[in-house]
Amino acid sequence: MHNRLKKYTLAIVCCAGMLLLSACGARVREVDYFKNLDKTVVTVDGTQYTLRDLAIYIAYQEAMVQEDALLYDPEEPMRYWNVHTNGEFIRVRARNEAMDSAVHDIIFLQMAQADKVELDAEEEEFALSTYGDFWDDMSDEQRDLLGGLYGDMKREALEMALAQKYQVVYAAMEDSDPEEYDKDGQAYLEMMDSHDIDIDQNLWKGIGFGHVTLIY
Repeated sequence: MHNRLKKYTLAIVCCAGMLLLSACGARVREVDYFKNLDKTVVTVDGTQYTLRDLAIYIAYQEAMVQEDALLYDPEEPMRYWNVHTNGEFIRVRARNEAMDSAVHDIIFLQMAQADKVELDAEEEEFALSTYGDFWDDMSDEQRDLLGGLYGDMKREALEMALAQKYQVVYAAMEDSDPEEYDKDGQAYLEMMDSHDIDIDQNLWKGIGFGHVTLIY
């Protein structure tokens, strides 16, 4: 009986060790965003998009969350990014939100391009003005960090505006409320089933939200 107990104990210890090793092996490796800009992070309906293509979504999302972080702890805002609430960390939620927003806009952008819909001069001017305000609100250190991406983010701001325009156009064609096609809207979620979306989770989960475009 004693030997049998020892065998059971040894088996449990071995299983626990194997699970621990497995967990360690599955740990996501942190990715240096700026050294991997041209790596494909998501493919939507056969078209590949890189980390560079998502620059504006990362910057916008970090800026939005950072506002709350500074209210939470002005001295150490990073503490807020590590808060765990509703089953996930704030930084993980921010990363998910950025990808969800990007995929949403990519889908509507592709549809707009297929239907040859474009921004008019006034819409383009407004989009660029909004982007300019966002850029100007950054610190000098942030602008230095993101200077090489200024043109990419400007292009992405225009694409984002076109996607938002087509969302309204498409909703009208479907005789529906445009909000139903927001990234959390029911009509959009149902529409996603007809699109092929492949995210490189190893790459994307390695992006450390909270300290990509922010300077502490």
